[in-house]
Amino acid sequence: MVSLADRVAQCVIDRYLKLPKRGKPTAKGTDSVKEEWTVLAGFVIEDTGTNELECVSLGTVDLATLSMTAMLK
Repeated sequence: MVSLADRVAQCVIDRYLKLPKRGKPTAKGTDSVKEEWTVLAGFVIEDTGTNELECVSLGTVDLATLSMTAMLK
């Protein structure tokens, strides 16, 4: 049986993969060391009657950095 944590993680990843490529990290070259990475967060709800999960929100932006950048302008 797959754990709830693994199901939630997969739900968020599946939703992320459905997004357009714009704004996602890209591989630069053929060396895996040159791949870009990002932090991904998601909010997931569960229907306890059916045990189905739905990702209702995704985020990849560092809000603290975004706030500081806005304050400096």
